[in-house]
Amino acid sequence: MAYDWDCAAAEKEYARAIELNANYATAHHWYSHCLVIMGRFPEGIGEIQQAHELDPLSMTINDFWALALYYSRDYAQAVAQFRAMADLDPSARSAASYGLVDVYEQQGDYAHALEAWRNMSLSSGKAQDAAALASAYASAGPGGYWKKRIELAQQQRSTPPLDLAKRSAWLNFMGCEPAFDTLRADFRFRKLAREVGVS
Repeated sequence: MAYDWDCAAAEKEYARAIELNANYATAHHWYSHCLVIMGRFPEGIGEIQQAHELDPLSMTINDFWALALYYSRDYAQAVAQFRAMADLDPSARSAASYGLVDVYEQQGDYAHALEAWRNMSLSSGKAQDAAALASAYASAGPGGYWKKRIELAQQQRSTPPLDLAKRSAWLNFMGCEPAFDTLRADFRFRKLAREVGVS
């Protein structure tokens, strides 16, 4: 699934893993990834809920439950799940806040996105980034916000060498990522999606 981008083959293997041990939370968790990538959101959410029932304290499972809801465009439930995750484990508040940023951005709710950025900065020590975003939004609205957001991303994120040598495991989520919705009609996006196998 992650590097061959062959969800059909991966699905058979996940199903077999669950057949061998239906109580293995990790199998349900990763099977959920596979189903969500394929756009089968109700099934994917069902699998991550099953994983959660088996291992309710796993932050990885809690996080992907919220992400699955985000990918399915159920933003209200995604917000609720990210907040529940942060309440369950204070050490997960930064990850939950980052997820909330994505949800609020897709809704065009910049006030709450900025609040989530501020909350994230409390644990990451990057209050200056949250302040810069707030200033950009105050002076230039959504356009200023996104310009600053791109600038910060270029400064802070590097591509892991393994992603260059192999393939990014997150690229196969391009078919369900809401942030790409405005690009889906572009032939270049459709071509890349076909290459990834998520068209």
